[in-house]
Amino acid sequence: MSPKKSPYNWRNRYPKNWEQIREKVRARSGNRCEGKTARGRCTARHGKPHPKTGSNVVLAVAHKNHKRSDVRLVNLAHLCQLCHNTMDGANRNRTIKRNKNKPRTLSGARRKPHPSKARKTQRRKK
Repeated sequence: MSPKKSPYNWRNRYPKNWEQIREKVRARSGNRCEGKTARGRCTARHGKPHPKTGSNVVLAVAHKNHKRSDVRLVNLAHLCQLCHNTMDGANRNRTIKRNKNKPRTLSGARRKPHPSKARKTQRRKK
């Protein structure tokens, strides 16, 4: 049995030249994390053990303003997992709180409830 694939294709959210943009960010960083820590610049290098956590470093391109459509080089940073999670943490928490009570589809994506179900739920609450 093959694993269930999400019907959502993340690649459609990026421009067709995303590979070239990503390579420019990688070349600019020299395969080093561009994140900043409380002590200064992060020293993590791609494929090496992380200096703080000891786990293998996999650098990813992150959007500083959290908008995937904004692919300007000044908005992109090559970050290790720790720096990426630190940068995205506040935005992720806001999104979780905002979407907490929204219904989900079977694939996990958020969707609006069907109008008839919304009416039934309102009747039950009264």
